[in-house]
Amino acid sequence: MKGDYEGLENIEIGKRLLHARKDKDLTRIELGKMINLHESTILRYEKGLIKNVSLDILKQFAEALGVETKFLIGWEQKEVKEKTKEVLITELLRALAKDGIIKDINNIPIETLELLVKTIHLMNNGSL
Repeated sequence: MKGDYEGLENIEIGKRLLHARKDKDLTRIELGKMINLHESTILRYEKGLIKNVSLDILKQFAEALGVETKFLIGWEQKEVKEKTKEVLITELLRALAKDGIIKDINNIPIETLELLVKTIHLMNNGSL
């Protein structure tokens, strides 16, 4: 099927997925929640055990991991792409949760998130 990658290439794709996930400091459970896959399925992708890896799923992985789809396929070595505000805020919240500053990143009131964003803007403008 056109757009699918099989065999040895799947093992290489899996290695890149694992590398990108670890670089983002994500568990398989966290990544799975981001793209609606079970952690065991993520493991199978990382080990290259999924026979037909679709371009659509690679795009989902790439978006969640902040890398280019071309990197996952092996067409490009540069793996970092410009991060969206949402990705940056999510990474910040995860870091704060990991340090014990925030208990549950999924239950933060919108007002708190807005205040966090305003504070970051003020810091960037030199106002703080």
